[in-house]
Amino acid sequence: GSMLASGSGWATSRLESGNIYIWNPKTRESIKFIEVDDSDDDVEVSFLSWSPDGLKLVSGSTDNIVRVFQVDSNFEVLRLEGHSDWPHAATWNTTQSTSLATCGKDHTIRLWDTDLGKQTQILEGHTEQVKSLSTSFDKSLLASKSEDDFRLWRTDNWETVAIVGETSM
Repeated sequence: GSMLASGSGWATSRLESGNIYIWNPKTRESIKFIEVDDSDDDVEVSFLSWSPDGLKLVSGSTDNIVRVFQVDSNFEVLRLEGHSDWPHAATWNTTQSTSLATCGKDHTIRLWDTDLGKQTQILEGHTEQVKSLSTSFDKSLLASKSEDDFRLWRTDNWETVAIVGETSM
């Protein structure tokens, strides 16, 4: 069935901060609750992204950690640490089903192998925080948008193939 996920933080103060809620869009009821962080810190969810198979949900949060949850069990299966500031977005399947790309306030794009739970590469070049990512339909390109420019990266060698918003490459 269809599910919708929402993360809580300052913008959704009606809900308890730092949690993920899974909703049934037909009934408009919360059907699952995932606690992102059980510490006393006020951790806010900064993004959510479903895996292509719908079984996992990746979240970024204000503690600079990217977490991967198994939705059916509410279990955190991976904790990906590497961003030095808030992660803003993620996209799955950059080149293979176990590949995840994340971007953040630290001006970087980080590539992860979710089978190994390890960072495999850091893409640098943006001079401002990177706000969004998207993979092309054929998985050959990764698009990234920062506050200062838009970039296209080849996924076979991670070279920048286009920059819009800057005067030179």
